Amino acid sequence: MSKRNAIVVLGLVAGGALGGAALLRAHGSSKEVRIVATSARARVRKCGCQGSRTQTDALGVTSDNVPEPGGLAERSAWLAQARARDGEIVQLDAGDLLFPARDPADHERAEWRRKAELLVEAYGLLGVKAYVPGERDLALGRKAFEEILSRARFQVIAANLVDAGTRKPVFPAHAVVDAGGARIGIVGVYDPPGRNDVKLELLAREQLAWLDPVPLVRAEIAELRRSGCDLVVLLAHQGEEQTRLLVKSVAGLDLSQKNDNVDIAFCAHAEIPSLARQRFEGTTLVCAAHWKGGDLDYARIRMLPGARGSCDPAAVALARRSRDEHIEDWKKLEAERKSTTDEGALRMLERKLEHERELASYDDQAIPREPRHEATIESVTLDARKLKDGQDSALLAAIEKFKADMGSLVLDPALVASLEAPVHSREGILLGYRTAEECVTCHTKQAEVWRASSHSRAWATLESAGNHKDPDCVRCHSVGFREPGGFAEVGRSVRGKLDFKNVQCESCHGPRASHPDTRGAWKMPTLETCQKCHDHEHDPSFDQRRVSEALKGAKVCVRD
Repeated sequence: MSKRNAIVVLGLVAGGALGGAALLRAHGSSKEVRIVATSARARVRKCGCQGSRTQTDALGVTSDNVPEPGGLAERSAWLAQARARDGEIVQLDAGDLLFPARDPADHERAEWRRKAELLVEAYGLLGVKAYVPGERDLALGRKAFEEILSRARFQVIAANLVDAGTRKPVFPAHAVVDAGGARIGIVGVYDPPGRNDVKLELLAREQLAWLDPVPLVRAEIAELRRSGCDLVVLLAHQGEEQTRLLVKSVAGLDLSQKNDNVDIAFCAHAEIPSLARQRFEGTTLVCAAHWKGGDLDYARIRMLPGARGSCDPAAVALARRSRDEHIEDWKKLEAERKSTTDEGALRMLERKLEHERELASYDDQAIPREPRHEATIESVTLDARKLKDGQDSALLAAIEKFKADMGSLVLDPALVASLEAPVHSREGILLGYRTAEECVTCHTKQAEVWRASSHSRAWATLESAGNHKDPDCVRCHSVGFREPGGFAEVGRSVRGKLDFKNVQCESCHGPRASHPDTRGAWKMPTLETCQKCHDHEHDPSFDQRRVSEALKGAKVCVRD
């Protein structure tokens, strides 16, 4: 072992009693701040098929008591419980709140707008503090976007979203919130479009432009620090990797410049959930917020006077224990080296000593030498079965009014006619619906299985919850909704002799207007057919493995 390496390890031994928590405690009293973060369109109401709450994953591992995803009402109940237990909670949203996609069909525009208005009202009632817009929020155009947000009781922030003509910011760059006796500065960042990204076309269409966020965020951090903010948060509508790169760039790729960095960053969750949804980039904790509001990220932050950046106290404690263990091993190896004369054994001990030194040094780097805010984040699932009590009455009233409004929306008759008109496939087969009433006259064995399944009662579950006028729900609880030959308005689920309520034969086998004259018009269902409705968001207990096996060689309908 070299003399230089020995000095390094001796320094670690001497500093062990002073590092980490001992240093942090030496800087005075702390403040407690709690933050909830979400992204990508909050769920309006609880959703999930009735029945089993057991889930079997692709490896065959079965889990019991799978949560039933909750919505806005369940979120209000959880907040009431958390506030009673923990005090004030700062709620943030990382964008794509208002609409499910960028390009609505003509018949969807009024429905999307009404739901967006509800979400904005609900966020006000829930007490959300700040929100950064996403590209989907411009789906109905800039004018509608600004009109909807004009009623918002939360702050809309985006440092790098400007008017294309004037180059002036459309929204404030940051928000400042006082909570838990602390002053919190929140900087908003809009998603950077790629060179050939459709987001560029969207911005150009709405006469908006995107600016490089790095110098803007750097300037906002400096201003927030000067104004006395105890904690600086980055709220970014972009992916985790982009946010991590932004954090590096803001600090000039030198993460030791703690004054030029944010303390914690929340970014939009990817559509495919990550296994590691929170990681440190230097001294900044980067967390990808849950999407669609079925889950929440709940951050508890113990703020220390004069601190910059964040640390995970559990990880720091683990690093300290690991470092001390490597130092003890180093001491034992050093004592053994002194008593060893065999040259081969000495060379082996030198290698072991070097290895232990490197491990101790690596662990020591994870222990803060300056005060950092202690941040821990837990994932909270809004389980509708456990959050029935304490739901906000004003929010429930707003949801009921929304349901009534959705039921009263009327589409243009010409648009309805075009949506419901049967069409011919490339093969010349007429694509339309006959509904189960005709199918069961011949397929009696399949009819028995279907009638015994929950598919045949799917509409009743909507009516019992009062959701049978919401297009988002009707789509999966009926057959032929807004398909050629089907029905286009939620209030006309029965059209003439055709009753489209419930999940029926043609939901899985396709429209059969030409059957039995053209036998090729039907199809066998696959797992992908089921997953159009039984996805993780709407039915987390859906047993994909069992259904996949049942579909193989099935001669009759699969009983659900």
